[in-house]
Amino acid sequence: MSLRTNRLSILAVALLTSLPLNVRAEGPIVVHLDTAKIVELPENVSTIIIGNPIVLDATILRGGQKMVLTGKSFGETNLIALDQSGTAISETRIKVTTLQGVNLTLQRGFERESWHCSPRCEPTAALGDTARHMSETLGQAATRNGASTAAPRNN
Repeated sequence: MSLRTNRLSILAVALLTSLPLNVRAEGPIVVHLDTAKIVELPENVSTIIIGNPIVLDATILRGGQKMVLTGKSFGETNLIALDQSGTAISETRIKVTTLQGVNLTLQRGFERESWHCSPRCEPTAALGDTARHMSETLGQAATRNGASTAAPRNN
């Protein structure tokens, strides 16, 4: 190993170990589809960013010490918490699933569909799925999510 390579390795280790502990990614939080889960937040969180809002919804509760995570669709995403200056103070992987289940990929020639089975198989959208399967699955999820937030009708 050359002196230059050794210095770069030492610099990389120094940079990684100098990050605050809570900025490093932790193990995934598991949230079940159609359920809410209350999670503690690190101190001084001002903003949260969800990598894929189709999979998960998050709301910071009053006081800023906790948030509610709600599973909207099967899949995985990440959640980044920022302080008031925009500095990342934590990043967490989040997996939305059912209590039990199996992910299934159905391949028909060049056409691919993703399903989640627990015990009944339900369609889920994954990158690489055919456009038809993806648009039907996302369309159904959007319709379902819209229905859950629609204002009640006055009869």
